[in-house]
Amino acid sequence: MSVPHGKNPVTSPHGTDSGPSDDEILDLVAGGRHLAFDLIVARYGGRTRRYLRQIVGTDASLDDLTQEVFVRIFRGAHLRRRKGTFPVWLYRVARSIAVDHIRRAQADRRVRARVEEELQTAPGRSSTPLDRVQSREFEESFQRALASLPEEFRTPFLLREQERLSYDQIAEVLDTSAKTISTRIHRARRRLRGLLAPFLPAYGGGREAP
Repeated sequence: MSVPHGKNPVTSPHGTDSGPSDDEILDLVAGGRHLAFDLIVARYGGRTRRYLRQIVGTDASLDDLTQEVFVRIFRGAHLRRRKGTFPVWLYRVARSIAVDHIRRAQADRRVRARVEEELQTAPGRSSTPLDRVQSREFEESFQRALASLPEEFRTPFLLREQERLSYDQIAEVLDTSAKTISTRIHRARRRLRGLLAPFLPAYGGGREAP
């Protein structure tokens, strides 16, 4: 089982995959055709690693955590009860593993410091020195603001804005109601707007995404 590295994530092309469904693949795996699981890893490896990175940062254990997610999925293929879609189950497993890792390592401050150091040394993407400085400052501020959100706000915000899950799907992942998810995402956006207020005129005027 080889998980795609974050630099070149392999994900399922939405709406263009003509192969077997996720559930059909899991049925094959549960029936002993273990090589079929490589299709699941190819579809979701990059997305899972990216999601974990947003929770634990550029942690040295990121690849191991991604691998752990798929090991747990593989071992549970024959036990899964289909009460929701496969991505909901996947993100629920990933979140559980990430939260356990953070609690064990107690690494919040150390992870944030490494993220900031990488952003400071990363090459700018803008065309002028001033633009590069402003862009870097915005990225640093955004990462700090995101990391400062309580986990109950940060996780649904990331699942919505990054992974594009619906409110109902996020509610399944976090085992709560869609109304609660809506409230938490609204509060996350409001806090981020407040923390990033100095940059908002230059980066979209602070308009909330629909």
